[in-house]
Amino acid sequence: MAGLALLLFGWPPGAYLSLTLVWALPPIMLQLGFGGDILRRYGGLVLLAITSLTLYLGLADFLAIGSGTWEINPAQSLH
Repeated sequence: MAGLALLLFGWPPGAYLSLTLVWALPPIMLQLGFGGDILRRYGGLVLLAITSLTLYLGLADFLAIGSGTWEINPAQSLH
């Protein structure tokens, strides 16, 4: 709901976050609704998987931006 509210109110700094939340939260809520007990039972493994993949993707972003493969458009950035 917060992501949808940010999207509807048009707060520019929150646009990316709101689009990501509106896109990602429905399947996550469905997963929690039907398999929340399993996710809680294997919470350590879930946390390890999420943490390791987040670090891997963050490193990939860092290396790609640093090497010039990707770039951030200054017009689309806050800085």
